[in-house]
Amino acid sequence: IANQVASVFKLAGAQVTHGDGYPGWAPNPDSKILKVAQETYKRLFNKDAKIMAIHAGLECGLFLEKYPNLDMISFGPTLRDVHSPNERIQIDTVGLWWSHLLELLKNINIQQMSILFFYVNARKLIYNKFVFLLTLYGK
Repeated sequence: IANQVASVFKLAGAQVTHGDGYPGWAPNPDSKILKVAQETYKRLFNKDAKIMAIHAGLECGLFLEKYPNLDMISFGPTLRDVHSPNERIQIDTVGLWWSHLLELLKNINIQQMSILFFYVNARKLIYNKFVFLLTLYGK
């Protein structure tokens, strides 16, 4: 698709370059913040959280490049067909996610935390909301 779009711009006389995209991010199964997230999820919803790695372009890789000791998770409401004309959010998961986020924040050990960062992309308000919770623990 990128080459098709580039061809159209080249026909119009534009100079086209392609970037590398996002760097990779390998989730850490021994992550401290992941364990807190699992515990708070279980307490809130009385079931185990579904922990999975997905193939997606996340800002997490960008942060990890700059801060290699960053301990982080990425989570949010259920999104489908992201960055496509059919992009949508499962509305009933927003409230669940918000409850989990608040509970997680209450249970983070502030003494260990060096960085807490939220990225909220509210271009389309609630419809297109991504939130990434990143935390860095002192070593």
